[in-house]
Amino acid sequence: MDRIETFSGGRADDVVRKMRAPRLLSSARQAEIAEKLRPFGGYEAVFFEVSDVDAEIAGITGDLSKALASAGWKAGFEGWPPTPPEWLRAPANGILVVVSPAAPDPTVLPTAKTLVDVLRNDGLQVELSLAFVGPSPPIDTRVKVVVYAK
Repeated sequence: MDRIETFSGGRADDVVRKMRAPRLLSSARQAEIAEKLRPFGGYEAVFFEVSDVDAEIAGITGDLSKALASAGWKAGFEGWPPTPPEWLRAPANGILVVVSPAAPDPTVLPTAKTLVDVLRNDGLQVELSLAFVGPSPPIDTRVKVVVYAK
């Protein structure tokens, strides 16, 4: 019985450590992400800064930006709007990747799906959204990325 309790307790400790560990991408992992996205060509990604105070959010956002820039993407930042639209406020945690369903370039959606898959393979919580606000989706080829708290 002691072995089972010891094993179970150790597994629980591992889960807690993983939950508390900051989301960061090593330079080697950033290079792997860039390599997987490079065949899709260069895109424009915009990162919405949810919090510049939270070091964990800033860390993963910066790492993702570097990885995408290494893949030939133009990666920029936009401030969090005073009243964010509903599509920005969708999840309470994790990473949200948003593309317009009316993107004129048909490769934007498969590229965004690849980005989501690559990040999920790193154990990150990532969601893909085709959400928009208004009567019709915007003609927008940018891939929008929002990093929320864990």
